[in-house]
Amino acid sequence: MRLFLFLSLMLISLSAKERIVALSPAITEILFGLGAGDEVVGTSKYANYPKEAQHLPRIGGYFHPSLEKIVSLAPTLVIGNEHDRQLLSQI
Repeated sequence: MRLFLFLSLMLISLSAKERIVALSPAITEILFGLGAGDEVVGTSKYANYPKEAQHLPRIGGYFHPSLEKIVSLAPTLVIGNEHDRQLLSQI
């Protein structure tokens, strides 16, 4: 029974979508370009392309994103730049 439950949970998790927070407009644009736009749940307040990104929750500015807003979106993946290293280590 435990094996069945474990395998069921594994199959469910494999089919689950990512919840991605992009910390810059360029990352948001790349994600949409790669076809992962439906998995993006938050982005920088400066992300305005593509048009769909304008309706996403904003996590703050380019250099000062809000850790609280990011965590509240329950992301499975947060993508940032080199200068976001301190914030990413806190997450």
